[in-house]
Amino acid sequence: MHSTRSLLALGSLVGLASLGLTACAPTPVTFECLDDDPLCSLAENLETLPPAVSVDIQAIALYQTAEKVLMEDGEAVDDGLSVAEGRDALLRVFLSPADTYEERDLAVRALIYQGEDLVDAVMVKEAFLGGGDWDDLGSTFNLEIPGRSIGSDFGLVVEVLESQGEVSFPGIQGLNTWPEEGWAAVETTRTGPLRILMVPIQYDADGSGRLPNTSDEEMDRFAADFYAHYPATEVEIEVTEPYSTANGIRNGGFSGLLNEVTAQRDALGADPDQYVYGIFDPGSDPTGGTAGLCWVGGVMVCIGLTGQTGTAIHEVGHAHGRLHSPGCGAGDPDPAYPESDGTLGTRAYNSYLGTLYGSTEAYDFMSYCGPTFTSAHTWESLVTRVKGINDTLASYGQESIEWQMLFVDAAGNSELGGRSWYAQAPAGQAVHVLLLDADGVVLSRADAVLNEQDHALGSMLRVPAWVDLDGVERVQVVSLQQ
Repeated sequence: MHSTRSLLALGSLVGLASLGLTACAPTPVTFECLDDDPLCSLAENLETLPPAVSVDIQAIALYQTAEKVLMEDGEAVDDGLSVAEGRDALLRVFLSPADTYEERDLAVRALIYQGEDLVDAVMVKEAFLGGGDWDDLGSTFNLEIPGRSIGSDFGLVVEVLESQGEVSFPGIQGLNTWPEEGWAAVETTRTGPLRILMVPIQYDADGSGRLPNTSDEEMDRFAADFYAHYPATEVEIEVTEPYSTANGIRNGGFSGLLNEVTAQRDALGADPDQYVYGIFDPGSDPTGGTAGLCWVGGVMVCIGLTGQTGTAIHEVGHAHGRLHSPGCGAGDPDPAYPESDGTLGTRAYNSYLGTLYGSTEAYDFMSYCGPTFTSAHTWESLVTRVKGINDTLASYGQESIEWQMLFVDAAGNSELGGRSWYAQAPAGQAVHVLLLDADGVVLSRADAVLNEQDHALGSMLRVPAWVDLDGVERVQVVSLQQ
């Protein structure tokens, strides 16, 4: 959509003089404007308005998932929570009225900087009737900061303005601009996209050939929910042609199906930075209460039931190296998770649902309790993983070393899987193993990389291609390597 905007020279605008910019005569600039163009935001939101009186900025908080407090009681706060570049955020501004305040509409504006350059502005105008409540989203001025404006030199100025011009009643000058000089620099981290290759599994185990729902509408829903949970700049979901299996979850259960899809990863055409998610509809086949299964880090392959975005978010979390969070019987929980009951521990905002969660009103999405969302602890771990995958993409593309897969059940019985190429050793636990025949006779020894499924239903060893696996039917891990 096109529209025409007029933008005055920035030095003539209220509040910018305090930032060290020189005032000059207004110079109208007319330009054609596209949707989502930052210049359009500047033109719409940099109107000249006087500073508000009898009101103070009490606190400012930023939400990409977990709450990051930027200012409280006039003082800058650095809680260490990462801010992802290029990702949308919600900015909450808490106001405190003085005794002389009279109820009326106010305007709250955020000026957004990249270094010394003013690149965007967002503003809301609404009635302010009293103080803000941390647990009530409706009690604060809420500004949506577009991801395009959150870059490597991200900075903010927040202003409280009189939305209708100068007031006609007495008022005292409060803290209506923060910071009072310059702008507040906010440290950011470059993460990148989250890419998922969705594999519709044609379920032939019961002769039905049933397919899961991978419609455009359904995949858009998955992408939006993933985006709300993960520190990615965008979520890209690509759907492959159906993959047919006659095994299903009857023979070998979820573990067997995960092994099968894992062995087919390269044949399915997955890129090195794509997480493979095999989605299926088991019909009346018993699931045993399981909705999905994945490897814990190092192997970017998961499976799960159709229609369950929460399951997909949880399982792909395992593929990012996340253990379970405590709560409701989740096995082998992360000992470093800060809340013993698996609750979030801080407030968090779900942009997909438009919901603000209190610190104990939801659980981390790696827990088994509900409702779930992203805790600060999981957010930080995911920032590291998403950044790592995107930073090392170039090296993953160099096919230099071939590795073989061996799927191992709880009894040590092994089954040969597929092959993959890596520019470096695949992620996982380095181990030394004995390779045995069916009678337990040692055929050879090998150094390998071990990965386990998230419910400890099975494991996978990857050994270099030059190791002879002919006749190997059992595997015994004899030592862990540092």
